[in-house]
Amino acid sequence: MYLVIKERISLWEAFIEVDKIRPFISPNLGFWKQMIEYEIKIRGEASVKILSEEKVPIPNVYLYKNSIGNNV
Repeated sequence: MYLVIKERISLWEAFIEVDKIRPFISPNLGFWKQMIEYEIKIRGEASVKILSEEKVPIPNVYLYKNSIGNNV
């Protein structure tokens, strides 16, 4: 959240940047929801969506990460 708050980048961009350094990060769904709510509060929109049509709800940024491999 530091990057979102202080650097004014989107939650999506912050996740990608942190994942480049620590590719094993995996915030739980509750924390994702809190981060998304906060992003909406400060930016007016969410850059990450929770995909509830999956077996287990996941942030859509995980699909992007998996589609390009670990080289995010």
